[in-house]
Amino acid sequence: MIFRAGVSALILAAGHSSRMGGTPKALLPLGGSSLLGMAVSARREGGVEDIRVVTGAHAEGVSAHAEAHGVTVAHNAEFEQGMFSSVRAGLAALDTGSAAGTRAVLLLPVDAALVKPQSVAALIAAWNSLPDAGREWTVLVPSFGGRLGHPPLFGAAHIPGMLSANPEGGLRAWFAGLLAGEEAKSFMRGLAGRTVASFRDAEWPADGTQDLHSCLPDTPFYLVRAATATRDRALYFAPLPDTGVVCDIDTPDEYAEARAFLETTENRARPSFAEAEEWLCNAHLSERKIRHSIQVALGALRLGVALCKAGLPADPELHACGGLLHDIARRHREHAKIAHAWIRAFGWQECALAVGAHTVLPDSLLDALHIPLRDLPLNSRGELLSGMAIPEGYNAPAPQLLLACVCVFLADKHFSGATLVSLPERFAAVLEHFSGNAKAREAIRRREAVALAVRDAVSRNAGRPVEDILRFSCGHELETALIRFSVKAGV
Repeated sequence: MIFRAGVSALILAAGHSSRMGGTPKALLPLGGSSLLGMAVSARREGGVEDIRVVTGAHAEGVSAHAEAHGVTVAHNAEFEQGMFSSVRAGLAALDTGSAAGTRAVLLLPVDAALVKPQSVAALIAAWNSLPDAGREWTVLVPSFGGRLGHPPLFGAAHIPGMLSANPEGGLRAWFAGLLAGEEAKSFMRGLAGRTVASFRDAEWPADGTQDLHSCLPDTPFYLVRAATATRDRALYFAPLPDTGVVCDIDTPDEYAEARAFLETTENRARPSFAEAEEWLCNAHLSERKIRHSIQVALGALRLGVALCKAGLPADPELHACGGLLHDIARRHREHAKIAHAWIRAFGWQECALAVGAHTVLPDSLLDALHIPLRDLPLNSRGELLSGMAIPEGYNAPAPQLLLACVCVFLADKHFSGATLVSLPERFAAVLEHFSGNAKAREAIRRREAVALAVRDAVSRNAGRPVEDILRFSCGHELETALIRFSVKAGV
């Protein structure tokens, strides 16, 4: 991990934890560590070197735990006055007076410990990508599903004003004071007034006030500028596909939900369904591509359910997420390879493989489906299909991953836009498009032969024709969720 000089992180752990029965939230076990341990690790893995924990109640135990994690402690003697007093105590401890000092600050309550390190890295990269002029006055606020989240990141120019501010209303009121009109009211309700999805087909004004900025080089994470009261003090919303940015652990029930969430996502080696929705919705794709992605997700889900009923170890949720994300890099020529890299970089190895294989299938998949390699034609490069062997480090059993690959692959081939078509129809249209290119037509015929062989193998294993499976409802709860999502996304 490359540490970003000038970025400091404050983890606020000064409260009484009264709703947790008085047990300090910072010390609660979570994810093989503790809430504080997870928060520190995410900041460190996200690129922050200067990490400080603000203590108050339970100062002795929390301080010892923080020091064991190698981070600095700042004590807030006035912690009874609320969280904003801890913010100010932490800010006062930062070095802002030297050239090597703090240039930007990340703030995180310790009970928001599920934020992924990749989200931290995205926010820092976004801040560093902004123009130098005015960056010290810039505020970035992550969001998920239109809800404001943690950790906000802001330039050090705000620190003097925050140190002298009236604490009434707290940190949210401070940031809302930068906004104008309805945007300020939405912010106080915990809502991001603007999202990438709402601007999908908009014409950007010449002054750039609604412009999108990429958060990470060559990835589909964007910032959306809010309407601020003064133009030189910008606030951007950063929609991120990370449930953790809006997950607070304030009560025993929320603590139990957080533990269950980490277990069900297998240490987050895959996205939750909601996270896959969020990335697709905010990937700045056309409505047609979003509609196609939802249909591919429905198709992959239905195939997975059919294979499960036939006794194969398919994972329907992985199929649905792979279908939703398979085209997020569609603007790039090698979109499957690039999407695989994006998704794996965000920590979702299993979903990355299902997405990356939707154009070229792994040899091991063909073996699992009892399709002998010697019976298959060569691919477009004159080689057997060998580009997507299962890499080391993938956690799910190979059959689950391989079946996810094949279901996303077949669903993608069977949907032209959002319309279900047969494989001969799909490939006939492609052949017509390349009517004057003999070499391309030969490659297309090879790909069609592979797709037909895979289709027949899946039909044989499921006991039903693939097209019948794709055409009819499977009754899975995610099918209802996908239909609901298509309505929400306006496609």
